[in-house]
Amino acid sequence: MKDHPASWNTYDDSLAEAYAVKGDKGQAMALYQKAKAMVKQDDQKRRIDGEL
Repeated sequence: MKDHPASWNTYDDSLAEAYAVKGDKGQAMALYQKAKAMVKQDDQKRRIDGEL
């Protein structure tokens, strides 16, 4: 996150998945939603929706 704070992928594929695996569903959901707000591609938005 520190190196790429404007990248939606940082929040989605990296951090949100880590929180989900850890069992912190609330934090994972918040990060997935942040990523979805940042992403421009519709296919990626649908993929994130699948995580939510």
